[in-house]
Amino acid sequence: MITYLVELKLNIGGHEKYVQRLIMENTRISAGVQAMKDECHYEFGGGAEMMNQDECSDDFGDMIYQVYKITEVEPSHLAILKTYLK
Repeated sequence: MITYLVELKLNIGGHEKYVQRLIMENTRISAGVQAMKDECHYEFGGGAEMMNQDECSDDFGDMIYQVYKITEVEPSHLAILKTYLK
């Protein structure tokens, strides 16, 4: 598995903010999807839906999450990032 730093753009009630997540997955796409799943308050199919591989809705469409950036993390940098991203 590869560790990725995934940055999501959240649109909540017309307000935007960005969050970062460290995700261990096999591919960039699966890392982005997992980061969005982790952010969701509802389960997919029960209030949250994938709109495409880089975007999902949550809270029955009131919140939209988009993959903004995905960066592969070098193994030697992982411990440092874990210190600052909790």
